[in-house]
Formats: sequence, structure tokens, C-alpha cells
Amino acid sequence: MRKKIFIGILLIIILIPIVNLNTEENQVSTIDNRTLTDLFPEDTTSQKQNLDFHLMSMQFEDYLSDRIGFREEMLGIYGNGYNSIFGVLKHPSYEYGKEKEVFYSYAAEPADKEFVDNFNNFMGTVQRYLEVRGIDFVFAANPSKNDIYPEKLPDSVHTSYGNMEYLRTLLPNNFFTSIDNVEYLQNVDAQERIFDEQYDVGHWTDYGAILGISNMIEPMREKHPNIGSISFEEYQKEKIVQEYLPNSKIKINQEITKYHSKNPQHVNPKEYQAALKNELKLHPTHSTLRIDQNPNNPDAPSLLIFRGSFMNGKEDFYTDDFSEVIGIHNYENIFDIDYYLNLFKPDIVLFEVAASAFNEGYFNPNAFSSVHFNPKYENLSGLSEVEASQELLDQIKVNIQKKDILTDIAIQYPEQYNYLYLEASERIHDTHPSNIGNGILSTYCSVYNDTFKDVKLILVEEKDKTKTIIPLDKLL
Repeated sequence: MRKKIFIGILLIIILIPIVNLNTEENQVSTIDNRTLTDLFPEDTTSQKQNLDFHLMSMQFEDYLSDRIGFREEMLGIYGNGYNSIFGVLKHPSYEYGKEKEVFYSYAAEPADKEFVDNFNNFMGTVQRYLEVRGIDFVFAANPSKNDIYPEKLPDSVHTSYGNMEYLRTLLPNNFFTSIDNVEYLQNVDAQERIFDEQYDVGHWTDYGAILGISNMIEPMREKHPNIGSISFEEYQKEKIVQEYLPNSKIKINQEITKYHSKNPQHVNPKEYQAALKNELKLHPTHSTLRIDQNPNNPDAPSLLIFRGSFMNGKEDFYTDDFSEVIGIHNYENIFDIDYYLNLFKPDIVLFEVAASAFNEGYFNPNAFSSVHFNPKYENLSGLSEVEASQELLDQIKVNIQKKDILTDIAIQYPEQYNYLYLEASERIHDTHPSNIGNGILSTYCSVYNDTFKDVKLILVEEKDKTKTIIPLDKLL
């Protein structure tokens, strides 16, 4: 009888994780920082039928290993036990360096010079686009923990992220304003940790963020003296004990230091921010939006940041110095910079990239050369205006979607036209097209509802030096 009870309990223990199998598609594991295996990644009947038995069994094994119930809890128990007994960090994302300093598990990343060269050239394109519109541009390269504490790395690791290392050799020769926060933070007289010993090793500490952000803002102060300087005296410290490594159940119980502004001036309109985020054409996997406004500093410049996770939660360290700060998730969204400028009209654009997020996994390399921005409309001289033919009017397709805050205008038009501008409330908006085939280009623009008045399309043909102005009413 006892034997049967024991077997029954054992079967229950085995069955509980299987019964709790995670069968949802496209699931992301925070502990692995990757998408979990799907049973049939290419979900078509013919492909399923053509899988041989060996491939199917291997795929099912990976699927079961990834999806079994309580997997993350079991990995935590295993990792903590292994760490306690052998002093080795067993985790998909982390490993120990010297003196139990934690780093991301690291595979050498050689420089993809073609990718970096194209990125660098694209930054020059962005600079030229902004410069003629009177908007200042600053690019900032931010470090990894590997860059700041190389002496703590495991013996097997002797290099940092290759793409960022190569980009930093190009920055001094560029004509756009750039900040090398890697070099700056490597040489600064740091009184506290710039990256934690163990907790959140992928991002700088608050202390490191204050130093790095102040350095990014420094070149803006020359042109805009009402941007204040950042002082550590403006903040109070708070000690917090973090029990686990982020996205894991590995215990560390590390004390970290948080900085809080003693007298914050900025406000975050959360309801408006959430509503606008749902209406903006943000990239689906990079869709963070942050808005901060400072009613006490209305004469200060406005700032648009294309930012990654290095800037998340760091608003206390810079937003008070601007009248408004709009934070757009960077990476793919930078290719739509004209779309965001149409809406936010900033005085300054800051684009920051961290070493660990500077690769093809975050930026589509094909977009560096395929995106072409409009020249400033006012700078196009010698254009003669021609009347739109009925054939042209028939070729243009317009779709309008009015939302709570924005009105979206999607436009298809003949590819013979080099540029398309949209005028609304006597203000010119840029667009850039994508080719959808059959001699047709497609583009889009969003305007605030209260400016959706007297809307016109302006099509420019460079070869004939002509422009065709079409009131939107004629196309509806």
C-alpha cells in the first residue's frame, strides 16, 4: 500500500509540470531574454507533413524543455543550489567574472564594419536633415559594463562589443555632434559604482546615469544657456536591497543606491501619454513612449530623445532642464524621424545607443540606405506649379482615419514624383515613401486633429522642376 501511495505521489509530481505546459505561441522568457521554442515555428500543413521523425522528436524535446510548467522556478532552485555548492553562476543570461562580479553571458562580437559604416553614414543623413530645419542633433554612444570594468571580466573574455568599438573610432571624424560616453566614463573620477557589482549589470546605476546624461547634455548648453547643469546636491540617496538578479530567481541580496530629485519640476501626463502611444505609428516591438513637461521652464528648449533602456526611469536626471521631453523608443523608430518631427517639433534631437544594443537585432541594416528624407520644402526653388490632371487625380489614393488625438493620412501616388509634402493649417509636413510596386509609392502622415484644416498634397517632380498642389477635398 505504501509503495502504491509513493508511486502515486511521484506520478503527481511528474504530471503537474506537464499539465501546466505553456502552449501559447510567441512567448518570451524573461529569464532567457529570448522567444521560447514553438512546436511548429513555420505553421503550415505541408511543412508539418514533411518533417521527418528525427527532426520532429528534436523539435518536440526543445519545445518540452522550454515550455514545461514551473520551468523558471526550477531553474532558480537549480541555479541557487549550484551557486551555493560550487560557486558557479548557472543562468542563461549571466556569468561570474572575477570576485563574483556578474556580467552578461558573453560571446565575442566582432565588428560588422559594413553595418557600422552604413549606420554612421545614416547619422550624417539625419544631421543634415535636422540642420536645415534649425534643429540641433546630438548622438551619444553609451557603454556596457564590459567597457567600464574590463579588469573584472572572466579570463575568457578580453574584448567588448565590436560594433561599438569600431563606431567609436569613426566618431571624432564626423561632422555631427557626438558624445563618446564610453571614453568619458572610463576616465571619469567615479566616487561610486557606474555599474552594479551584481544587480542589473546591463544598465548603469543612477550615479552612472547622472554622470553620463550630464555629459550628453553638455554640448546643448552652448547654444541654449537656459539648460541648467546637473549637480549631485539636487538628489537624495536611498539604499535598497535587491534580493534577486533581474529576470531570475538567483539570490544576491545586494544593496544598491537610488537617487531621487529633492524638488522635481516635471510632470508626466500619464493619461494623455497612454492615449497618444496607442495612436502613434510606433514599431510594434519597440513601442515605448514617455512625455515629460515642465511648466516652470517654458522658455527652455524642447527635446526629442530616441532612447533605449539606459534612459528608462532616469527622467529625474534631465527633464527639469527642458520645457518638454519626448522619449521615443529608438532602434527601428529612428527611420521614421520625419514622422515624429512633424508632430513634436523639437528644438533638439538626442539619439543614444548602448553598446549591447548596437547590432542588426535592433536596427534593420537595409533601412540605412533605403530611407530617403525630403529636402526642406522652402529650399526648393524654381518650381513651377502645374495643375493636376484627371489621370493623376485618379491614380492618387487617400485613406483618412480620425482618432481621438491624431488624424492619420495614408497616401498612394505615382512613383514619378520625387517628394510628397502634406500641408495642414498652413504648415508643411514631410513624408518619405515606400515602393509597393506597379509604379506606385506609399506614404503616411499624422497631424493633430485641431490642425487638420485646409489640407493639401504637394507633389514635386525634380526632373521637370514642377510642383502639383492638390486640395485634399478633390481626392475624397
